[in-house]
Amino acid sequence: MKNDTNADASTVPLQPSDEVVADFWAFARDHVGWATLEGIFGQQQASTMIPPWMHLSGDTTEATALVKQLVADATLVVSEPLSSYPEDGDLPKRGDLAIIADGDGRPVALAATLDVTVQPVDDTEGTGRIVAETLRCLYPGVQG
Repeated sequence: MKNDTNADASTVPLQPSDEVVADFWAFARDHVGWATLEGIFGQQQASTMIPPWMHLSGDTTEATALVKQLVADATLVVSEPLSSYPEDGDLPKRGDLAIIADGDGRPVALAATLDVTVQPVDDTEGTGRIVAETLRCLYPGVQG
């Protein structure tokens, strides 16, 4: 669900900077009560535990609309063709965390994966499959 490298550069969402993602994580983890991670793992270890960031679409406008919908609805199901995942079968798993960025590269939400299913798709070859991932918004960010 990250950037689509084949898309027109003007429609590809911007990547957030590492600093902005780290700042967002610091606020989000405090909000959801995980500030004690440093006490459990130590400050250096806890600082390396920043969840990965992602866009919910390879299109700038759609990425922004989807993350706004996630924040507004608290849950969102997103789907992606199975063929867009690595061949080693590394799919999202229940409990995965991600920082969701809008199309302008601003982290907006901290989300957890609630459910992942692989479903057949009705296509002309009859071989298509999609991965449907249900996300739950744990922390909404400030949108400007």
